[in-house]
This record gives sequence, structure tokens and C-alpha cells, in this order.
Amino acid sequence: MNRLAQFTITAPYMVAVLGLSACGSSSDRINAEKAQELTGGSKPAETVTRGLQTPADWGRHTIFYGEGLLNGERVNFEFSSVCTANECTFINENPNLKFTHTYSDTIQPIIDDDETVDLDQFRAILTKNGITILEETWLSTNLEYSLRTYGAWMEYAAFGVTKYTIIDEPDEFSFYGRLGWAGGTRTGTRPSADATWKGLMVGTPREGTYRGNILQGDALLVYDLSNTNLDVTFSDIKDLTREKDYETPRVFFEDVPVEEDGRYGADGISGDFAGPNHEETAGVFDKDGIVGAYGARITE
Repeated sequence: MNRLAQFTITAPYMVAVLGLSACGSSSDRINAEKAQELTGGSKPAETVTRGLQTPADWGRHTIFYGEGLLNGERVNFEFSSVCTANECTFINENPNLKFTHTYSDTIQPIIDDDETVDLDQFRAILTKNGITILEETWLSTNLEYSLRTYGAWMEYAAFGVTKYTIIDEPDEFSFYGRLGWAGGTRTGTRPSADATWKGLMVGTPREGTYRGNILQGDALLVYDLSNTNLDVTFSDIKDLTREKDYETPRVFFEDVPVEEDGRYGADGISGDFAGPNHEETAGVFDKDGIVGAYGARITE
């Protein structure tokens, strides 16, 4: 199964459009059995994740953090993004870079009934809180490019953390980046009663020695109808790459306002409800040195 990823990179004295036809790789994988033991997850309930059951109409990313070489000089990048349901454009002001990612294949259904899946590309790692986490790996065939995603595709929403590596010319241009992303089919309204959603968060350290490591924790979202706010808690966070507890075990957002159309956000977090009856929620976050995403399902 192939996918075409399109990136447009614009900088002084350099314009390149990279069409990347990708295939799977088995390098640098998460140890599924160790991840299950460490997080309290179970053996995956499904071999692969099938993708959303309805078309996505929203998507968002965190800041895209990265570092690399540009025209032979070492540079740190922080790309802000503007997203539609099918595309995000990332902009880094200094140096001037523009990075366009068409990601409808990521959020829209990725497996049809008549397709077979190369499990070198898709691996179900564990199931917890009713969500199956998938590891997805792609390598280009025509230049040194790789994409690794750790996340989940629920029924109405998807979320994940993705690491990018692009090496065009090792001494001239290289890029190593990471971000959280989420998207799905918007409910379009606030919840009409108090409610709780349980799920998972995934992420990676924003910077430092362990940047790029895969983190996972539990997600709990509690909605209070009386003040139309959410409390969001990520807890029991583990470093699956190092196979140990993470130094920041808990991240908390209090009194996050929910808009009339169901979108919610505050400093460091942005999300939305998905499904016809607020069955799911997903979003992205950037706090306490962790950049990532989360998804959860409503409890009975």
C-alpha cells in the first residue's frame, strides 16, 4: 500500500517540491509487549486500525518543533500552522520557510474493504480505555525521508504524534521535526449535560535529550454543564522508547471553555467533539515540555 505525501519547502535561494512515494520500515519500533506491561494496556483488540467511518471536516496541529541544517547552517525551527480539513500550512518566520502538508489520508479512512495492509507500515501496539494505539512507519524511495506516527483512529476522530526526518543533502538541508495532530467529524454543538470521556494521550518531549521519544498516558475529560467548561487530565505518563516512567507523570488543564459549536481551547490545548452525539473528543496540547495529542470516548 503506497501513499503520496506532498511537501513544499520555500526558503531564500532554495525552492523544492518533494513528492514522496513511501513504503514501510521496521526500524526503531516500540516494543509492543513492553508497552502493554508498562502502561497497563492489553494485547491489541484489532490487528490494524481501520480509519474513520465518516469524512473528516476538521483538523489541527501543535507547533511543529524541529532542528536541522539550512544551507549548511544549524537552525532551530518552530512552525506555526493554519489548517483546513485536508491541509495544514506551516510557517517559520526566521528563517523564512513554508511547509504544506496534505494530510487527508491521515485522518480520513485509510483502509478499504478490498485493500490489504502491509503490517510493516501499520502495527497495533496495545488497547486501553477502549482505544487501540497504532504505530505507523513510512520511508521514502527516492530520498532520505521518514515519517513515524504513534496514535489512534477511532470511529469519528483520530489523533497522534508524528516524527519527521528529511535529509535532502546531508551538508545542506536536513530536518528533524515532531508535532501532535488531531482531526475528525465535528459534532457542532456543546454537550447538553455533564459528561466524562476517557481515553489516551500520546506525545514526545518538545526538546532536550529525549525529544522524539514516544510518550503515552491516560486521558480524562470532565465537562461541567453549569459553567460550560472542561477539566482535562493526562496521567500515568510513560516513556515507551526508554521503557520507564516519564519524569512528568501528569499534565492538567483546568476550566477549559467550550464554545457553542463544541470547539474548546485554552493556553496549551485545543480540541473538538466528534460524532453525532459527542461520542468522542480529540485535540492537541503543548505543555510542561510535552507536545502531543489525545483522544477519548464518552463513558456510559
